[in-house]
Amino acid sequence: MSKRAIGGSLRWLPLFMATSAAVLGVGMHPYSDPFSASAVHNLPWEFFYGLGFYIAGFVFHPDAFNRTIGIIGYLLWPLLATVLVFFLARIAIRSSRPWRIVAAGVFAASVMLWINHERANDIARRWPIFTIYAAANF
Repeated sequence: MSKRAIGGSLRWLPLFMATSAAVLGVGMHPYSDPFSASAVHNLPWEFFYGLGFYIAGFVFHPDAFNRTIGIIGYLLWPLLATVLVFFLARIAIRSSRPWRIVAAGVFAASVMLWINHERANDIARRWPIFTIYAAANF
């Protein structure tokens, strides 16, 4: 296969990675009941997308009814984080072959790391988990 054909097929990979990260970090919780014992959480991506709630809580002083925290956690940070993942994936794809292999391995490992809801609640006491913070915000 020519180098041009490989480059053309890799063009869509950053978009796929960013979309996958957004679905795993933000988009999964409407499809499963976050309070159900059978709910599962993707730890790395929910942590990454949960940082928006966590940082907004520090900046705007935690208040259960603060709309600013909700706007940042639900809207602004997920958009910014998805764009960040997209550009980081583009950088990884344009780098050398060993770095591409490492980036693909890290991404594949992050997609495969799932925990149950009880474990997510335990972790959410120390780390921001998007689904837990989103459910607590409303």
